[in-house]
Amino acid sequence: MIGRHVVGSLSELSSEYPHAAKEAQRSPVFGNRKMTQAIVDPAELRRFAQMLKRFNEELNEKTGAVAGRLNELSQTWRDHEQQRFSEEFVANMKALGHFVECNEQFIPYLLRKAQLIEEYLQQQ
Repeated sequence: MIGRHVVGSLSELSSEYPHAAKEAQRSPVFGNRKMTQAIVDPAELRRFAQMLKRFNEELNEKTGAVAGRLNELSQTWRDHEQQRFSEEFVANMKALGHFVECNEQFIPYLLRKAQLIEEYLQQQ
């Protein structure tokens, strides 16, 4: 398997990025099982990390724009439904914020892992 290498365990992830590892353990993909190792192409890993970073930036931009428009709309839309929607909107924005924070913590790990794999492959 040229270009692929074992990238480490969930326990290694836990020591470097405890929050990201905790999320990975609870994810539907891993469940509560411990991931023993993963095989990855470092270029693919780097592309994914860059894509995730762009996704976070776009999500922040779009949610900010929508929040601004909702704030403007709240000047003229004032009823029970607006209040209920605004409360749900704020709760959802907090959840999205948490999602983005998790991603931002995990991106450096992915980039570092890609670098380590490339260094290893160059030694071969």
